[in-house]
Amino acid sequence: FGHTTPEKIEEALQIQKEKGGRLGAVLVGLKAVTEEQVLEALGAQLDLPLLREIRGEQLDLELVRKVPINFAKQARLLPLRLEGELAAVAINDPLDTAALDYARALLGAPVEPRLATETVLIDAINAAYDRALQEGGKMLENLDESAGDDLAHELEELPDLIDTTGDEAPIIKLVNSLLKRAVKERVSDIHIEPYEREVVVRFRKDGVLHEIIKPPKRYQKAIASRVKIMGQLNIAETRLPQDGR
Repeated sequence: FGHTTPEKIEEALQIQKEKGGRLGAVLVGLKAVTEEQVLEALGAQLDLPLLREIRGEQLDLELVRKVPINFAKQARLLPLRLEGELAAVAINDPLDTAALDYARALLGAPVEPRLATETVLIDAINAAYDRALQEGGKMLENLDESAGDDLAHELEELPDLIDTTGDEAPIIKLVNSLLKRAVKERVSDIHIEPYEREVVVRFRKDGVLHEIIKPPKRYQKAIASRVKIMGQLNIAETRLPQDGR
């Protein structure tokens, strides 16, 4: 960090040792450097460009629509455009591999990160989703009660999580259809139970658990991430219990 002094770095290292956190974030908290300067240094290390602004004409709105806005804001991540077989995304934390992996699943393509400050990203996310909503309108769900079973079977046939013939990822459709069915049947609990070789979804109705579907085991993490996003939980936290709404 050439923008600060050895004394500030030493102070930051001591705070990091006592309280944890990343050195760059600690230095920003001490006002020893700016977030942009930290990202410049990180970009130089990782060979990633820093975007100082994100203009609307840079964005592919079809790509933006594939990523839920709650996830985009939580992960500080915004799809930009396709570049060949890669999806360029702006992100505030390029070391957040969970967010990048989930973005790859949603977009159906390997992702290539670009760096951006939190302020630049939040402004761009708000503008992009407002524009996408105005141009495309809200997507309405019209799934019947059998949709969950059909989609679970559909997932077995797909090489990845993106259904290239539809408007939404099958994982999103699957979770939404389960919730819709649970409301219709006045279910008290939904259990998503991971086992060694399978995932089982059960509904609790009148105190009794009923097996509903068995999605493929390989989509366990994607289903869990989708539920966490809908509940405004931290998708990177996998050890501690969380409460959402």
